[in-house]
Amino acid sequence: MNIALAVILCTVIGAVGAAILVAAAKFMAVEEDPRIAEVTSCLAGANCGGCGYAGCADYAKAVVMDGVPVNLCAPGGAASGPLPATFLLPFAMGACSALGGSIMTDAFGTVAMVAMTPLVTIQAMGLYSQLRHKLARRRLLYHMERVEDTVVYFD
Repeated sequence: MNIALAVILCTVIGAVGAAILVAAAKFMAVEEDPRIAEVTSCLAGANCGGCGYAGCADYAKAVVMDGVPVNLCAPGGAASGPLPATFLLPFAMGACSALGGSIMTDAFGTVAMVAMTPLVTIQAMGLYSQLRHKLARRRLLYHMERVEDTVVYFD
């Protein structure tokens, strides 16, 4: 009898707490402009900060509210994000089913590869640039160490 009473008491307390949370969520809900969600869905979703904002959601909010230009998203564009995935997914699913592969395991890797290739390329180009500058600095220091000091006397 004590266990049943404890179970019933915990259930009632949980139900009352859930009702309070639902009421608070309805009462304190903040409406957001639906255009922000639309702009966010068009971005690459990398949250890289390359546009100068903290993430894709902040950039989308700035585009809608402040009129910020829409071309600041570096990893976005026609080569990544939802646009190629929309066209590539049916193609990959058809190719997998035609070749007898598993759609759930084989087709989605192709979409991920297409979505991530521009991001990886940008990172590789940044790494190449950093290594090139570091090598140029080493060459300069090497040549500066090899230069003999000459003393020029003015009479």
